[in-house]
Amino acid sequence: MQNELRNETQISRPGVRIRMKRWKSYVISTGIGCLIGVFLCVAKPFGKGWGIGSIITNADSVVSNGDMLLSISTVEEILKPASDLISMRYCYTDADVNENFKSFFGNRVPFTTDKVVFTYDGIVSVGVDLSSVEYEINHENKAITILLPEVKIIANEIDASSFEYPYKSDSIFNSTDMSDYTDLIDVLKQKKAEEVKNNTEFMKSAEENTKTVLKSFLTEAEATKEYTVTFKG
Repeated sequence: MQNELRNETQISRPGVRIRMKRWKSYVISTGIGCLIGVFLCVAKPFGKGWGIGSIITNADSVVSNGDMLLSISTVEEILKPASDLISMRYCYTDADVNENFKSFFGNRVPFTTDKVVFTYDGIVSVGVDLSSVEYEINHENKAITILLPEVKIIANEIDASSFEYPYKSDSIFNSTDMSDYTDLIDVLKQKKAEEVKNNTEFMKSAEENTKTVLKSFLTEAEATKEYTVTFKG
C-alpha cells in the first residue's frame, strides 16, 4: 500500500512540472505581446503609421510634414533666395551745378568763378537685410509671424562713366578739372540718399514689396504652405 502511494506520488510530480512549464510559457508570451502592443500605441501618434520617419534627430534643422515641427532655420532657408527680390531700386538721372571760385577774407574774388553743369546716372536700392529679420512660429495655430526691421538704403551707386557736361564756363583766373570727382560723388550720394529717405511713398512701396515677396515664398514652399503669414514692425 505504501509502495503504491509512493508510486502514485512519483508519477504525479512530473505532471505538475509539465503544467508549471506550460503556465510559465503562457505568461512570457502574453507579456511580450503586451509590450509590442504598448510600443505600437505609443509610437503611432508621433508619425504617419509607425515608420521610423517620425523620429526627430535634430529639432533645429528638421522640417515638419504632418505632425513634425517646423523650425526657424527651415524658414530662413526657404527665404534665402528672396534676398535679391525684396529690394526696390530708385533709378535716376540727375543734373547739378558745380561752382568753383577764389575768395579773399570771405569775399568772392571777381573773375575767379567758374561753373560746370553736369548730369549723371545712379541707383539707390532700398529694402531689408534678411539677416536682421526675426521669426515667431506658432505650431498649434500654424502661423508664422515675421518681425521686419525698418526699411533702409542697402546700396547707393553712381555710374562714374555716365557724367556729361552740357555747360562749362571757366574764369580767367580759375579753372575746374572735373576729371577727378571722387569727393563730388560722395557728396552727390549723400544728397540723393536723403532725398530717397524723405520720399515716404517710395519707402512705403519698398516695405510692401518686401512683405509680398516673403509671403509668396512661404505660401508656395511645401513645408510652410499650410501656415498663415503675418508681419510685425
